[in-house]
Amino acid sequence: GTSAADAAPALALDGRIRTIAVAPAFRDTAKNAWSVELDASGTARITVTNWFFGTQAGPFRKQYQEMLPEDRRRHHLELVGAIAKSAEPASELITETASYPCVRSYTVTAKKYASVGKGTLTLVIPEVAGAIFPLRADTRENPLFLGLNDTSELVCRITLPTGYTRLPLVPESKRWTLPNGFGTVDYDVQTATRADGRVEVCITRRIVRYSGEAAPELYPALLEYNRRFTHSSMRMLVAEKPVSP
Repeated sequence: GTSAADAAPALALDGRIRTIAVAPAFRDTAKNAWSVELDASGTARITVTNWFFGTQAGPFRKQYQEMLPEDRRRHHLELVGAIAKSAEPASELITETASYPCVRSYTVTAKKYASVGKGTLTLVIPEVAGAIFPLRADTRENPLFLGLNDTSELVCRITLPTGYTRLPLVPESKRWTLPNGFGTVDYDVQTATRADGRVEVCITRRIVRYSGEAAPELYPALLEYNRRFTHSSMRMLVAEKPVSP
């Protein structure tokens, strides 16, 4: 089964101190996928899929199995509106509560999701940039305990309009080892050309975090990592049409 105490120390009946270990398939893991298909006007067709593992699966089942139809429609519109002000539903809200992991999926269309002009397309890539550590202040005088112990994976696949084959600005693939044994961040960026000639950019971000204590002297380093992961270079994409000679 699953447990919120995964990786926590425990006193066994034989008097020994042991670490609680949940089977990998039942650990708390956030897995999300975004598929963004753009047309020449900057309108996007976006499909979002979320998987719910570990201790997230139970509350997800309870929420959607007990949700009234009217509440479900309102909730669906809230999810759509959170993507963009111009977003409109392009599918029903699909939920799978009987399986494991639980799944939620929906599709929207959003006008002017990307800025297009004079052969240049600029897109703020959704979801890929965000703070790694939950910090609340710019300075710290006392040690800080971070109770993390989680894994998250995000895949964002962007399909550019026909003809936009040059990528003067795209995030770089990187791998960071977080300080003090707090985990790792893998940021992988791949580009490919589909059979129809359209360029596809796939960004995979995987974060593994562990609990630990950070001394006040380490706090500036944690702030710096948050700054790096929220920097515009992590979420900006610029594509251009080649100029014909």
